[in-house]
Amino acid sequence: MMLNGGARLEDFRLRGAAAELAGVVVAQRDSSGLVTSAAAGCAQFAADGRCRATIGPNTLLRVASISKFATTLAVMRLVERGQLDLDRDVSDYLGYPLRNPGFPAQSITLRQLLSHSSSLIDVEVYWAPHPQTLRQLLAGTTHFDTTQVPGSCYRYTNLNFGVIGGVLERVSGQRFDRLMQREVFAPLHIEAGFNWSGLTDVPPGRVGGIWRRPQPNGPWQAALDDFGGGPARVEVRFLRNPAAPAPTDGDSVLQAPPVNYDNGSNGTLFSPQGGMRISVLGLLALGAQLLPASASQLPASASQLPASASGGIPRLLSDASIVSMIGAASPPALLPDCDHGQQPASRRYGLGIELLQFVAGEPIWAGHFGEAYGLRSMIVGDREHGTLRAYIINGSAQPLPDAAPPYVEMNEAEAALLKSWPLSQSR
Repeated sequence: MMLNGGARLEDFRLRGAAAELAGVVVAQRDSSGLVTSAAAGCAQFAADGRCRATIGPNTLLRVASISKFATTLAVMRLVERGQLDLDRDVSDYLGYPLRNPGFPAQSITLRQLLSHSSSLIDVEVYWAPHPQTLRQLLAGTTHFDTTQVPGSCYRYTNLNFGVIGGVLERVSGQRFDRLMQREVFAPLHIEAGFNWSGLTDVPPGRVGGIWRRPQPNGPWQAALDDFGGGPARVEVRFLRNPAAPAPTDGDSVLQAPPVNYDNGSNGTLFSPQGGMRISVLGLLALGAQLLPASASQLPASASQLPASASGGIPRLLSDASIVSMIGAASPPALLPDCDHGQQPASRRYGLGIELLQFVAGEPIWAGHFGEAYGLRSMIVGDREHGTLRAYIINGSAQPLPDAAPPYVEMNEAEAALLKSWPLSQSR
């Protein structure tokens, strides 16, 4: 089933994904530079259930773990300048020792953090609400797999990127959200930010939330980012009770960022692992960094991605850096899975990116997926053909069933989008 055009995408939103979707927006850049997009559904619902703002290609939404890819671009820019070394002990950057208590003589590096091989693990809380610090969060054994040597195997861990956020702040002297504006979003001329930082002047109609519908045929309710039709607010986690010895998920509240924040003390504050807000067209601009330099220099067309003065998409990194990020997801660099022996051949992790090939003979896509609070998102690029795909689903009426093999770690809606891409298939 091809889903060409908004009407067909609306039918997919209502009936084709095993549960009604709040909204879905998709975009593609083909090998000629042509950008096409389609959208259906709602970005904001009012309390009475009516759609306050429709979703579109310029709607800004939280895209969850795609944030890790954006954060990796910033890391690699500092690596190219010689400000960071992927294989240096991150303790040197943080200013305090970071060690797995089971292997106190073994250093933990940026390469291990980016590839999810640091031996850090997620538990109920993998962030430090202010005024707690990252150093306090990482004290003891709670956040470490003390049976695995750092660098020996892969385990997806959000906390890795909280540590990376602290490293970036210490080295740059700048708060993480502001560093990301300087190193990634401003050079690409895209509207994006972490925890809505830098986006409070965006027209309220372009601010999107994540939605769920607890009761069949009942009203949609906000899971995240409902500002009541007003502008977005910049918020971070604060401890409800600063004296609490070990906060749980319910022990924090969202408030404006602290004015006295010490850069580097809490790299989790702006959620490097999942707090980015961006549009689907912004995702294409990020994904274009994965294409070879020759492909990214093709001019974009009328619904354009941001372009440099030369007409091509701005480049943040050398192709050598991108190749190294991708190469970490392929043998011999590919690490075994800590739990399952081997990463799935269809979906494996490199340095801040995933490689994706569900069906033999199809293109190999590089990029990242996102999943949180009912949202699903994706940005991937095919380096061989110079094409990009992106989608954002901002919630569903019911939990979506898992997709059938070989579409591992995906739900039926995502698999349907990948198998029957709704836009031009031109090469």
